[in-house]
Amino acid sequence: MGDNNFVVIMAGGAGTRFWPASTSSRPKQLLALTGTNQTMLQESLQRALNIVTPDRILIIANKEFADEVEYHCEYFFARGVQVIYEPSRRDTAAAAILGALHGESHFGPKSKMIVLTADHYITPKISTIEADVRLAVSEIQRDPSAILTFGIPPTFASTDYGYLKLSARDSHESIPLSAFTEKPVKEVAETLVSEGCLWNSGMFVWQVDEFLTLAQSCLPKHLELLRDPACLTPENYAKIPKISLDHGIITFAPNVRAIKAGFNWSDLGGFLAIEELLPKDDSGNAHNCLTTAFKSEDNLIYSLDGDDYVAVFGVSNLVIVRAGKKTLVTTKEKLQDLKSLVDILPPQVKM
Repeated sequence: MGDNNFVVIMAGGAGTRFWPASTSSRPKQLLALTGTNQTMLQESLQRALNIVTPDRILIIANKEFADEVEYHCEYFFARGVQVIYEPSRRDTAAAAILGALHGESHFGPKSKMIVLTADHYITPKISTIEADVRLAVSEIQRDPSAILTFGIPPTFASTDYGYLKLSARDSHESIPLSAFTEKPVKEVAETLVSEGCLWNSGMFVWQVDEFLTLAQSCLPKHLELLRDPACLTPENYAKIPKISLDHGIITFAPNVRAIKAGFNWSDLGGFLAIEELLPKDDSGNAHNCLTTAFKSEDNLIYSLDGDDYVAVFGVSNLVIVRAGKKTLVTTKEKLQDLKSLVDILPPQVKM
């Protein structure tokens, strides 16, 4: 795809939607959720290897789960993949700028930075996203001032995603954006879907010097702190304001364009999102481990250890999750409120 491109995989996130499988030291991107033996981060790295050479891949992750990253990415690090560990979570704007500064120093200010996520499910896993990235890079070569994003055709009115409102199509392959709406309420989401808006995938392509100029305009404090060679000390990194890439930069960018993605995409926002990816028995019980379901139907059974054996008897529509010495049992209906449970758990149980 050319020698002047590099990939940054944003892998610093943490959340509660997959507890107890995911914890502060083992976030979602370090789980195998899609019915394979690969973690989400490993799958993202495999996609990146079909776009650039290993030495042009950078992972940005949190120091808190460095040991897990080192374990799961040993094969990729041996081939030349790089990693930067953030001392603390300062949200995605800081990670994006950190990645752009890495590209500036290693590959030059005119290099093209391809931002991929570490915890999204994409199919086909390689060929289609590679073609879309190639198209995005060619659009940046045509117009270096643009920020290219990949828009996902929505399948329902989600309140969990940002939306891209498209302007009138011009003569180019990408489509200019007229507005970006971050995680709207249900009524607004329904209107946006009816108007033909796309979901924001959180994946981007830009030219490094143009992005850093934009970042300097929007978040000058970030640039000042992150250009300091000592920025990765815990004390200095903690000074960086917490703000997302979307809120801090993309919303104010004057030239954002979208490519309508040709790949299937899901951010796998919780256990119910992986239900269709797991094998099911004749009664609709989805599972990733050894399971006996007797007089039971439509349950979801997930185990962090594939050697676990789970038996269910006379139950329906439950979600059962095993992770070491921790077990979650809830209904599918209540799963959307999982954060309220995690919030009241003892700190040692959350980890």
